[in-house]
Amino acid sequence: MRFYVIPLIGVLLFYLDSLLTRLSPLNLFNETFIIVPRLTFLYLLIIAVYKNPKVAIILAIVTGIFTDIYYGGIYGVYTFGYAIFVIMMVKLFKVFYRDIFLMVIL
Repeated sequence: MRFYVIPLIGVLLFYLDSLLTRLSPLNLFNETFIIVPRLTFLYLLIIAVYKNPKVAIILAIVTGIFTDIYYGGIYGVYTFGYAIFVIMMVKLFKVFYRDIFLMVIL
């Protein structure tokens, strides 16, 4: 069951990211705010820390490829960026796992 649920949540958050991005730019008080949610990225980091880092890396590569294809631009930026940040978060969490304040900052 987990085999299907974790990637399905990742795909749904990717879709929700693209929907929330379409609400941008937001004009308030003569200022323009561009809202770019990174729900998929946050989900990958949470999976890396609290579940299985191997699954998070695989999911980071797959969702990174989807993001690169969907948004265009330079291919491979999101793929390698997601994977590198997941690996960094796993390594940093092993060092700072007791200090919750520092983990929030990271």
